[in-house]
Amino acid sequence: MEGREISDADPLRQIRLERQAKAFTDLLQFALQFNALLAKPENSSDAELRLKAEEAAQAAIHDSYLDVLPFNFLINLPQDNPGTRSIGMRILEENVFEFEASEVRRLDPQQVDFHNIRTDEWLTIYKHRVEKITPIFP
Repeated sequence: MEGREISDADPLRQIRLERQAKAFTDLLQFALQFNALLAKPENSSDAELRLKAEEAAQAAIHDSYLDVLPFNFLINLPQDNPGTRSIGMRILEENVFEFEASEVRRLDPQQVDFHNIRTDEWLTIYKHRVEKITPIFP
């Protein structure tokens, strides 16, 4: 039995991409929620919560940064939680509510940093609330 080459138009490839995107966005939401809980002063000494938050954050960072996702993702922020868009140390725009990211580079109780490799732009948020995460397929 000969193997067949999978083309970009192959429906199985699309299904795999959609499943990977769903798994990643669920993981990222999970990591954001755990770190938001850990950011509350009354939870800061909870060792079990800290471990879960760190594990979820590291998994999201690993999946997006080290494994290089085959898609970008659009981050939509709520009106009461804008982010700051920058390149390096130069702030380009404050009060950002939408950002196309290719990776998560930092996710801890203090802040979250998203990066777009193509533009080298960063989005930094200090609360862990994200309205929506939408995969952008190639």
